[in-house]
Order: sequence, then structure tokens, then C-alpha cells
Amino acid sequence: MDSIDIVGIGNALVDQEFEVTDQFLQQHKIEKGMMTLIEDAEQERLITELSKRGELKKQSGGGSAANSLVGFSQFGGKAFYCCKVADDQAGQFYCDDMERVGITTNTGNQKHEGKTGRCLVMVTPDAERTMRTYLGITADLSSAELDEDAIARADYLYIEGYLVTSPVARRRLHAPKKLPVPIIPKSP
Repeated sequence: MDSIDIVGIGNALVDQEFEVTDQFLQQHKIEKGMMTLIEDAEQERLITELSKRGELKKQSGGGSAANSLVGFSQFGGKAFYCCKVADDQAGQFYCDDMERVGITTNTGNQKHEGKTGRCLVMVTPDAERTMRTYLGITADLSSAELDEDAIARADYLYIEGYLVTSPVARRRLHAPKKLPVPIIPKSP
């Protein structure tokens, strides 16, 4: 069995980037520079409006922990990601994109109903990012998505900060039998 440097546990979100103006944000009563969780219907309305104004500039697999693992793998580390996607176009894109950047995931056998989470990233001309995120099925991430074999083979375990602070996530994610060394920042 191959060793794994790090296993991450976190939200699977497809980041979709659009260029917008400050006027667009004001018109839609969106506070500039903030990340806000929204419901599916609100995100669909925003996507419709954004699509009228221009094309999708960039799309990538994301989520806080996933983004950290992408950086880690770009420096040559071997990463595995435990996450949850739906059996939809965004979920397939997410899996393909993670594979493209060299991250193995637990998503191969997932065929969940629902919608894969998306983060709309609206970038103004001054390069400020404003995000509207619908978590979708990743909000239901549970111990069923943990790959205990991958965790047992890993040197480190990286848990997305959003999951640590969420009482719901803490209840759903029960620790596997053997945990590798967690990543804990050293005191200065």
C-alpha cells in the first residue's frame, strides 16, 4: 500500500468565478468582500443574473481544506481528500478537477442525490472577491465519507476549520479508530 502524506476532511465546492462591477453588487444588495452562505434558490438567481452579464471566467474544485491540499500537492506532497459530492455535473467536474491536480478522493463510489456545493466568486475591477456559497450536499458530510484506510496510512490529518467549529459537523464526523498526527500550529 502506498503511503499518504496528508488526508484532508472538508467541504467539496466548485468555485465559479465571474467578473462584476461594484454597481452589480450594490444592485443585488451584496456586501463587498464578504463570504455569505446562501440557499440554492438564491444562488440560482445569482447565476442567472451573472450569466446575463458575461461568461464564467474560471471554474475549479475548491473548499477551504481542498485548496490547502492543492497547494500541498503542487509542492510534491501526496494528498487524499474525504468529501461529499452529488451525482451531478458539478460533482463530476469536482472529481475530475481533483484528479487533474493530483489529489485522490473518496468520491469514486459516491452516487448521492442532491446538488454539489458551489461558491460563486464575484471579482470587482479592484480584485476584491465577494463570495456567495451554497453548500449543497457537502453540508451532510458525515463519517460515512471518511476513508479509514487512507487516514490510517497518512502521516497527517487536516480538518477544515469550518467543520471544527460546527456542532452539526462534530456530531456527524466520528473519529476513526487510528488517527495520524493532526496539524497543529506551533506557538511562536
